Amino acid sequence: MQIRRYPRNSNSSVIRSATADDVGRLLEIARSAATSASWSEQKYLQRIGGDAGLVFVWQEGEEVTGFLVAQLIAGDCEIENIAVASEHRRKGRGRALVEAAISAAQAHPCQSVWLEVRESNTAARRLYEGLGFCVATRRRRYYRDPEEDALVLKLTVSAAPDPQIGG
Repeated sequence: MQIRRYPRNSNSSVIRSATADDVGRLLEIARSAATSASWSEQKYLQRIGGDAGLVFVWQEGEEVTGFLVAQLIAGDCEIENIAVASEHRRKGRGRALVEAAISAAQAHPCQSVWLEVRESNTAARRLYEGLGFCVATRRRRYYRDPEEDALVLKLTVSAAPDPQIGG
């Protein structure tokens, strides 16, 4: 994936594809985020090494401060996991990671981007709704600790315009 640069003061930030070397940091960030899925090292490695996996990291200088994991399945993109280190939240990193996944979905091309979110996670819901996601369905008692419904959100996307056509 092409790296996107985000200038921040003297620190250069980028969104880039994750590598196996990033997995330890992804596990740290995920463990510190109450709403992040509890994945094993092996599952992250499978997504990073798989043809259908998209794993993006937000990197500031030498430090990875957030990540997003998605999977491309049958013309759709499913965002499976996203987390930002606590001291870096509410600064647009989550939004930029989701936008990177949407761009990747358009490039593949996918018809829709899907994700699940805890019903009580109002900050995440506002973010997703601001990007155009709509509630498609509800999964009763989907989450544990605490037990809670999941809202399944969907964003319909169109293919990215072909720059040679002038789209």
